[in-house]
Amino acid sequence: MLNMLKKQVVMIIGLYIRVSTDKQAQEGYSLEGQAEEGIRVAKKMFGEDIQYELYIDEGLSAKSTYKRIALKRMMNDLKSGKLSAVITYKVSRLSRSLSDSLKLVEEINSAKVRFISIKEGEYGTPHANLQFNILASVTNEKN
Repeated sequence: MLNMLKKQVVMIIGLYIRVSTDKQAQEGYSLEGQAEEGIRVAKKMFGEDIQYELYIDEGLSAKSTYKRIALKRMMNDLKSGKLSAVITYKVSRLSRSLSDSLKLVEEINSAKVRFISIKEGEYGTPHANLQFNILASVTNEKN
């Protein structure tokens, strides 16, 4: 009887996916490829009993967060407590601006939501934070 009263809590993982050019889509960063890889990593890290929410910004540059509706929706969802983690293919999918990258990841961290880059690792440990800051700086330099 007690087990019947327990509410099943299911983790919801946010998958942030973005391509800005057809070239990126052809070189392995396709929206579908990012989604498939994100789902695979989410299930590997958090188990099969998860839900995921796709946040897709197609054809939009990462130089600015201004026009990225899916990114804004994801940030609102994580601030409201809906998400347990955010997974993205690479840090550069989140932003190519160092200040935007740092601000977004700090907001994610402040909401007690895990941030995972498939290619670069998880933010949150001192080593990972240093690696993230270096990668965000390099991404910013490529602009």
